[in-house]
Amino acid sequence: MSAANGSRSPALVERKAKAHRRRFLRHAGLRVADLDAIANAHLYHWARGQAVLDMRDAAGAAESKDYWWAYNATSRAMRELERRLKELGLDKAAKRANESQPLDLDDVGREIVAVIDELATKRSQGSHS
Repeated sequence: MSAANGSRSPALVERKAKAHRRRFLRHAGLRVADLDAIANAHLYHWARGQAVLDMRDAAGAAESKDYWWAYNATSRAMRELERRLKELGLDKAAKRANESQPLDLDDVGREIVAVIDELATKRSQGSHS
């Protein structure tokens, strides 16, 4: 990687990586506190790799052997992050499953009957007064 494209500047890489981490967490509906140390490390490595690749692409740097090493390392970090989030039950599929639990119709029916009985009792008590 050439220093001319900024991909070796620690401050630039860190700033872009921070933006990638925040964006990933926002899109995944997660907070940093939701992640364990392993998931956080995978997110850190993916974000840094993505930042370096973005800066190289923006600078029009030639795709050399080290570019593809960085690309593969970044892809592996994302796969490991996805696997870890799934293990922790934090992946999107698990979140959707938790959000859309089917209603227990027996419980709902019992609640409706209880409300109807309560209203009927109040009505009959009101007519006797």
